[in-house]
Amino acid sequence: GQLGNNTKTNSYVPVRIRDPGSPTDESRGLKAIQVSAGYWHSLALSNDGYAYAWGYDWYGQLGNNTSGSSEYSPFPILVRNPDSPTDESMGLKTIQVSAGNLHSLALDSNGYVYAWGWNSYGQLGDNTNDISEDSHSAFPVRVRDPANPSETNMGLKAIQISAGYDHSMAVGSDG
Repeated sequence: GQLGNNTKTNSYVPVRIRDPGSPTDESRGLKAIQVSAGYWHSLALSNDGYAYAWGYDWYGQLGNNTSGSSEYSPFPILVRNPDSPTDESMGLKTIQVSAGNLHSLALDSNGYVYAWGWNSYGQLGDNTNDISEDSHSAFPVRVRDPANPSETNMGLKAIQISAGYDHSMAVGSDG
């Protein structure tokens, strides 16, 4: 489902990513201003500022508060707002997204970095790591401030983010 065209079929030509509100309508597409391809999932920043994800969701990398080996979405779904992870209508407003191997990053309009998905090597930046299969977050969590990593109410402020294979990077707001 990482192509976002409401199928799990390979394509050798470009296909339109479906509109999240009308995933069965082939004539309507997601209007995006930025996209990022991960290993088994994809992310987009829509023109209205919300983050969307689609593809495989084994470790919660879609950010919609689900995860598991049978979880996936073949069309874009709204990444949940970290303040309301169970509310399907509340999305994460962002200015940049980046998809990694099995995790995702977003930079919100206030300059805070959020991460979700697999956290085996600390790639979520929440001051935890665990190589077990249970080490993940199925919705966005704020990346910690490196100067105060134990403070849960503080976060990393950045101007650019990049998700790698099992690591994450950011350019801090201080350069």
